[in-house]
Amino acid sequence: MPKAKLKDILGPNTSRSDAFSKVKHTLTQMGFSVTEVNDKRPWGGYLVIEPAHTPLFLETFFADKELPSWLKDKYLSPKVMLWAPGEILSWQYHNKREEHWKVVAGPVVTFLSETDQQPESPDIYQMGEIIEIPNGVRHRGGGHESWGIIAEIWGHVDPENLSTEEDIVRLADRYNRA
Repeated sequence: MPKAKLKDILGPNTSRSDAFSKVKHTLTQMGFSVTEVNDKRPWGGYLVIEPAHTPLFLETFFADKELPSWLKDKYLSPKVMLWAPGEILSWQYHNKREEHWKVVAGPVVTFLSETDQQPESPDIYQMGEIIEIPNGVRHRGGGHESWGIIAEIWGHVDPENLSTEEDIVRLADRYNRA
């Protein structure tokens, strides 16, 4: 199964450059075109998948998930996130999208809340688990003891006004980003 190719390629001591190089190479071997690599986020980064490969992305990473019917024919913005060991995204939410995360390699830590108050303890998700983040729900995720690899799709709230990487409302951030 293709997703198994990603699960064991990174260890806790894999350097950032090696992590992104190995994941990009493996995604290419799986038949995906990577249109953007952002390895400059303090928590890791992401690789954007060619939108035309969305059906293959869904089949590869989300075959065991029934997507809501309204989402099936929408532009889903597939990407793969890499979360460095011990690092974490900002405590945030989005106004223009919902997110669906599938843990491809883990475990990973996540926090979810309907309010601005972050839970004291994270939930730990294992490889194969799916994390649903409805529009507006506060969340953050991060690497646990090794690199986390997350397959992500966005459900855009308004197909005429798509979400972007700028659609992040940060409530707290260990890296002091606004």
